[in-house]
Amino acid sequence: MGLDSVELVMDFEKEFDIEIPNATAEAMTTPRHVRDFVLSEYARLGRQADFEDVFDRIQAITARITALKPEKIGLDSHFVEDLGID
Repeated sequence: MGLDSVELVMDFEKEFDIEIPNATAEAMTTPRHVRDFVLSEYARLGRQADFEDVFDRIQAITARITALKPEKIGLDSHFVEDLGID
C-alpha cells in the first residue's frame, strides 16, 4: 500500500470510528468494498448506518485524497486503476 492508500484507510477509520485491519484494507479495492465493510462493522457493533450516507462519506473522503469531483467516484471505481491512488 502506498502513502495515498494508507492515508485513505486512516481517513475511513477516523470518519467511521472503526478499525480496519491491514489485510482487510489491502483487499478493499473499490468504494463498494469499503462500504460493505463499514456496514458489517456497524452491524457487529450494534450501530445504525444508511447505505447512501456511508457511500457519500466514502466518496467525499476519496475525492479529497484524489482531487476528483465526488460524482466521478463510483461505487465500483477501482482505487488504483480508475482513481490513481497508489
